[in-house]
Amino acid sequence: MDQLALADFSIILETEGIKDLLRFAKVFEEKFSRKILLYRHREQILLEFRRKTKQGIVHIALEAKAPRLKRLHAIYFLPRKNRIILRPKQSNNLWRATIIDVEKHPLWGSLWDTKNIELKHDICVNYPYLKFVDVQDPHNLVYYAFLVRDVVLLHKSKDTCSLYTGILSSIFPPVEPFIVIFKSDIKVEEEANFIVLNDETRFVKKLDRKATRYVYLVNIRRMNCYETSKKGA
Repeated sequence: MDQLALADFSIILETEGIKDLLRFAKVFEEKFSRKILLYRHREQILLEFRRKTKQGIVHIALEAKAPRLKRLHAIYFLPRKNRIILRPKQSNNLWRATIIDVEKHPLWGSLWDTKNIELKHDICVNYPYLKFVDVQDPHNLVYYAFLVRDVVLLHKSKDTCSLYTGILSSIFPPVEPFIVIFKSDIKVEEEANFIVLNDETRFVKKLDRKATRYVYLVNIRRMNCYETSKKGA
């Protein structure tokens, strides 16, 4: 499970809650047709994967606190309703994620040169493996995420709200020079878990049966970047 040992850099996304992490995991499985495992250390649930760039291997992880789920070995999730079912009577329409307990937190004690960019694109020049591109119209960013089947990250600060996408997308295959993250500022006052694409983009908590054009929204608190190999080693 030690993905950090196989990577040169690491990006850690701290989500607002466990449901945000589950929505990300659901999109990952649908996009890549690959079953993903969740890891648990005490009250923390983690999801991790790797991406290859010309700068090196980038380890990407999401983490969320979930104290109510510390005894479960699987999570049953109803994505369109954004609801966790603790004791399902039937699992036909539920998405299932397996949880594996680990004794040691996989993201602690293994990282050198800790750096925190707090999702501020203006200082990302320090990260050759990660580039941010500003998009003027947030609708274009959401539509791009819909076309490439990516998630949209939402980060709220005191001054503004920003949308990000590209964490699951490749625009320079087969090997990218760096990961490209598209960014757009927007005003979002209400809580939301999905973005519905109509004539106007709507932020909603749940999806109704008529919703066919939408993207999953993942609310995040912060984004930390690390160099996982010691300088000079």
